[in-house]
Amino acid sequence: MKHTAYIPSEKKGANFFLLCLPVIAGIAAGSFFGAGSEPSFWLHQYFCPLYSGDTVLEVFRNTFAACAVFITAAFIAGLSAVGLPLGIAMLIYRGFGIGISGAVLYSRDGLNAVPEILTMLVPKSAAVVTVSVLAVRELIRLSGNIFSSTVGRKDAGAADLRLYGLKFAILIVFSIIISAADSAVNYIFSGLLH
Repeated sequence: MKHTAYIPSEKKGANFFLLCLPVIAGIAAGSFFGAGSEPSFWLHQYFCPLYSGDTVLEVFRNTFAACAVFITAAFIAGLSAVGLPLGIAMLIYRGFGIGISGAVLYSRDGLNAVPEILTMLVPKSAAVVTVSVLAVRELIRLSGNIFSSTVGRKDAGAADLRLYGLKFAILIVFSIIISAADSAVNYIFSGLLH
């Protein structure tokens, strides 16, 4: 019989909120760094509508690629006993991309950028951060189990790699949905070509 731990729903919410703190720190750092610059895609991570793509297909491809690479990296990091610091660093990086994208829009348009930020950056960022935090939460759980078993804790729960893989597959599906929605929003508000 497999050992499974029950985590009360209020603790899950607290864990989710705690994992949002590195994202917030990354947003602050990216906002400071991004003012007045034209960053590479490694920094803005295709959050900035200016750099998301010139067609609906490019926006979909770029958004999905950024999400899929992050989720894949989280999946791999979770297979390590030292996944926790990697996951936190990934969340800071994710926030950095959001912050730098907002800073680029503000430096270009000032307060006139607010509608664009509210319609194109904030919804996408919220959706992508949710998926990213869920991926890192799963990374931390498996990595913690692996670490506990390596240091000889007898109460470490058995890792179910099939369930772990299924959760990440679901996050990839959510990434496809987010990418499609981002393409639609860019098409509606930016008048992108098909």
